[in-house]
Amino acid sequence: MNTIIPRWQEQEPASAPLSMLAFEDRMSRLARVQGVSGGQIRYALAGEGPETILFLHGIPLSMQTWQDLFFRLARGYRVLAIDMPGFGQSGKAFEDYSLDATSARVAELCRALGIGRLHVAGSSFGAAVASVLALNEPELVDRLMLINSVGIAGGTHAVERAARIGLVRQIMRSALLRENIGIRIFRAKMQASYAAHEPDDAMVTYYYRQLLEPGATDSFLMTLRQFRERDLQARLPDLRKPVLSIWGTQDKVLPVKKSVGIQTRLGDCWSVVLPGAGHLPHEEFPDRCASLFHRFLSLDDTRA
Repeated sequence: MNTIIPRWQEQEPASAPLSMLAFEDRMSRLARVQGVSGGQIRYALAGEGPETILFLHGIPLSMQTWQDLFFRLARGYRVLAIDMPGFGQSGKAFEDYSLDATSARVAELCRALGIGRLHVAGSSFGAAVASVLALNEPELVDRLMLINSVGIAGGTHAVERAARIGLVRQIMRSALLRENIGIRIFRAKMQASYAAHEPDDAMVTYYYRQLLEPGATDSFLMTLRQFRERDLQARLPDLRKPVLSIWGTQDKVLPVKKSVGIQTRLGDCWSVVLPGAGHLPHEEFPDRCASLFHRFLSLDDTRA
């Protein structure tokens, strides 16, 4: 097996004490709704650049996870962020939440908006959707930026395994919907997603309230149950797109060693490990991620 050497090396950031993330929803003022097969997708579109970047969030979050990077990149690109089907303010009655079905709805949205070519950025579960979108719609997708991706590196995440067991799934649903218990569970899971920061009460409450909306918890658990990591991994040799993989060294959700698995499975992969970042480096270090996106998208296809 060939040794994969990361092309870029990021310097260790200066140490800083744990700080709270001051959450404010800056995306809703741009939000619109577009009907697709089976329901509606909420999206935000901004920027005037010649190239378009689509942002796909992890679950059970929403487009707000991208807002710092969204507004930074809107200065040079056209940027499109969505609430994934079943999440945020998008529809909750799609029934089929497989990667193929979700990516098909995303492609349908892009066609409805008149977008024929774009780059796709995906975080965590959104990275798996981005990869399937590129596999199923190669004429639509140009390049991929995958951040702490699930499903690609190999193996099965424990939460996804548990969500497929009916009894455990019912316990998870019951616990999430019991507000006093559910918000404590949710807060602990969110805290595990950060390394350099800590989510504030406004952020935890914002995302937790979305899970309490009718059908939201069922959509979340259905998405986990229908997620087939090994099926995705089997298709990766057919993914012939340039990929930028970004991973936080302090990711408590998916350890950084998973980033090596992505490099070995993708033929054209540039890997960057961000010291001090957790599972959501685009939230903790948006300037650094924006710089990496700019550098990756400015590369021509003849790079060595």
